[in-house]
Amino acid sequence: MEAHTRILKTCGYLHRDLSINNIMGLVGQDGHVRGLLTDYDCTIKVGEARTLWPERTGTLPFMSISNLLGSPIERTELDDWESLLYIICWLGIHGISGVEQLSKRTRKWWIIKATFDIEELYWKDYGSI
Repeated sequence: MEAHTRILKTCGYLHRDLSINNIMGLVGQDGHVRGLLTDYDCTIKVGEARTLWPERTGTLPFMSISNLLGSPIERTELDDWESLLYIICWLGIHGISGVEQLSKRTRKWWIIKATFDIEELYWKDYGSI
């Protein structure tokens, strides 16, 4: 969260793709754990003039509900923070380890075909809170 806030406030960029695959924890020589954000493909400059259209960027299980529904409202840091909430829930359920042990049901949820029903996905995300 600290890394996200620093990037947003210092550089003015919004990540828009927070997921378990884009966050790394590093243990420093002093023993403190520090977070590192990776994968800035979906990053946008905050306040930059651009055409608004319903775009869905990010990793599906961690996308904000507004993003899932393709809302025409511009994405903010609240969408990224909502993604972080889903990441915390995910890690609480699946644990934190170097080896992911996902159930068949979870893999099915994770690997959604390109023709997914966005309304169904919304209710799965909304219902999991």
